[in-house]
Amino acid sequence: MNNGNLKLYLNRTVLSIAVEEIYTQEITGEDSNQRILQYARDLGIKDYTNDDLSWCALYCNWVLFKAGAIYTKFLAARSLNILPFHVKKEDMIAGDVVILWRDCVDSWKSHVGIFVNWNDDNVRLIGGNQNDQVKISEYPAERILYIRRPTLHPQSNLILKHCLYCGADFYSCQCVPTML
Repeated sequence: MNNGNLKLYLNRTVLSIAVEEIYTQEITGEDSNQRILQYARDLGIKDYTNDDLSWCALYCNWVLFKAGAIYTKFLAARSLNILPFHVKKEDMIAGDVVILWRDCVDSWKSHVGIFVNWNDDNVRLIGGNQNDQVKISEYPAERILYIRRPTLHPQSNLILKHCLYCGADFYSCQCVPTML
């Protein structure tokens, strides 16, 4: 598999795993959704005990981890900016990690999601903690701070080889683009 195909393959794996979690949502009140808490346990984050805490970065890191990509163990969205492969807006492909500013560009507050596609001047991301759930949402493109391409973790065995939905090889599968 050449380097270009490997990047495409890894991005499709990231997107496929991300889509599997759509509609996972917080539980209002004192209880927490055990699935969201499992994201933290899978990453070895012991102090994440309540889904009322921000979890967009937790979700993206978990997706990257499951895909065999490099990830962080930080809960801040901007922490994913340390991922090694920078991408320009015009070169984005589905599965890239996108970090957005929230209140204002200089604020520490941010959001992170996985790129799905463009809708006019808006970027569509699948992410966690988007209205308290995993879903696809649109954001103005001018809010993009950083874009990173998933990079294979050195200790990964590239977990998925086939689409989780149709079973086809990722190069011939058409599920992910048609689902979104």
